[in-house]
Amino acid sequence: MTNKITQQYYLLLFLIIVGGITFGYNISVIASSLPRIKTQFLVSEKTISLIAGLVFLGMLSAKLFMAVFNDTYGRRKTLIIAGVIFILGTLAIILSTSIVYIIIGRTLQGFGGGLLMFTTALYIVEIANDNARGKLTGLYQLSFTLGLLISNLIGLFVFDINWKISFGILLVLTVIFIFTIYKLPCSPKWLFMKGHVDEAKRALEISYAQDKIDGVLKSWVQNTDITDELFQKCYLKPLLLVITITCLHQLTGINAILQTSTVLISDAGLAKYAALLSSIGITSVNVIATAIGLKLIDRFPRNLMLGVCGIIIAIAHFIVAMNFFSGLRSPILLLGGLMLFITAYAIGPGIIIWLVFSEYLPTPVRSKAIAIAGFINSLAGFLISSLFLHLSILYGTSWVFLTCSIFSLIYGLIPIFYLPDTAGKNIERLQKSV
Repeated sequence: MTNKITQQYYLLLFLIIVGGITFGYNISVIASSLPRIKTQFLVSEKTISLIAGLVFLGMLSAKLFMAVFNDTYGRRKTLIIAGVIFILGTLAIILSTSIVYIIIGRTLQGFGGGLLMFTTALYIVEIANDNARGKLTGLYQLSFTLGLLISNLIGLFVFDINWKISFGILLVLTVIFIFTIYKLPCSPKWLFMKGHVDEAKRALEISYAQDKIDGVLKSWVQNTDITDELFQKCYLKPLLLVITITCLHQLTGINAILQTSTVLISDAGLAKYAALLSSIGITSVNVIATAIGLKLIDRFPRNLMLGVCGIIIAIAHFIVAMNFFSGLRSPILLLGGLMLFITAYAIGPGIIIWLVFSEYLPTPVRSKAIAIAGFINSLAGFLISSLFLHLSILYGTSWVFLTCSIFSLIYGLIPIFYLPDTAGKNIERLQKSV
């Protein structure tokens, strides 16, 4: 590797870390801010629940444009555009004088974040070599969990000062992300599809050894005659599998619980500060468990890891449900169940879900397929996050967690029986095995 290529590889690592932290921070920043927003703007529990889910409504909208953006402008320019939209949403919240600003800002953050999240994952898969995909994707998820933790820590420190400080830090993170991606090359796969073969070669040099690059280009040439029309019989099975798994991923309640953890723990009997500290504990476990998952990602079959962890998540939700069913409403039992849930999620689904999006979908239609799967994933995320607290009040927290437990069990069984392992395999050949 030349010094320039080495520098760009480290810059790629920095992009992954900053991108993960920014997106994770954005998801969790609202959790510590919601109690202050509720009292400052005098809004109902239903409105608070809606605000928690608005980021997914924005992400939902982003999926309608994702394929067009990525195929027309490329992954790099799409990430820059996403960052700018993200900044506009953050500024709307920082300058807010009414709840309308919060609603608009959070929706824009969701739109920019949706483009950022899935395009970053796509960019990683297309620029990383076969052996590095798992680790780099794991690094992205680890950074995401760090973002969750940092957000909660900052939320605790500024809780009695000004909740908008948390969003000011998010603004700085987004600016750093934009400057970093600006210094990196376009996705080699996109460059190749546009006929820029020499530039694609130079982009591949960041991650691939020189003697491997020609083989990668050759495999791409062999796939150029494959149709890029999405709704073909050969693409139907992988597309339906990915859509099913990503919907079930949201039905585990992961994003809803992360965003409303402070409220849930407070309702179980802990004071606001204790609830914030417990939320920090949950995100700390998330970081540690993700680091463990990063070590395991290439040592065990990914489909098996995803399946086993899904089953453990089902058990964790069942524990929480029984806690509320029994009438104990024990904060300790609630925290224990949530900790087990987060641990299992971080080791398996937290990392592998990004690979499900990018590895299992055939290369010729990957951008379009991710847009469709991502749209449905975000729709599920929006509905679950925006209705989670409302349904808990309406039907009881016990029934909500029991429902999540059932969906999590299904989520665990499908990968074991229907998904092939992808660790270290050439993604161009995965279409034949899915």
